[in-house]
Amino acid sequence: MDSQTKEELFRMYQSYKRELWTYTGQNFEDELKNWFEDMMTMPDMEVKPIRNAHTNALIGFLMVQDLDKEQQKESGCRWFISEAYIMPAYRNQRFMTTIIHDFIAGHKGNIGLVTIDKNEKATKFWDDTLGGLGYLRERIDSLSNATDSFYRFKAPVLAR
Repeated sequence: MDSQTKEELFRMYQSYKRELWTYTGQNFEDELKNWFEDMMTMPDMEVKPIRNAHTNALIGFLMVQDLDKEQQKESGCRWFISEAYIMPAYRNQRFMTTIIHDFIAGHKGNIGLVTIDKNEKATKFWDDTLGGLGYLRERIDSLSNATDSFYRFKAPVLAR
């Protein structure tokens, strides 16, 4: 990934985390650069910038971790969606849905993700997007906490 795209992604990552903090009331501004660098350098992390096809402007990103055997055993998932973001002006236009469908076409197996319980729109998005493809949502209590829910979306039999 070129340095300009990486810098654009970092600015967007900052906006994304600040938006999440409106749900959690937490602010980890000092940690953002480290978190981002960790995500970008994880060897098992796929980082997918999302661009507007007409303008080529960066409008979001998807970060998916390829779980190791121990993580797969603990979660029951093959993949973990670490971060997914679309700028507010581009939401409800199927950009993220298209990216998720493309990802699933090339990556079989159960998918894990965490949502903030107060963020009902995000939970609905994942239910509609993955549920619409036949994935069944299960909350994994042992990996959840008081404010966040870990969900395993079980792949349809043909997609396992």
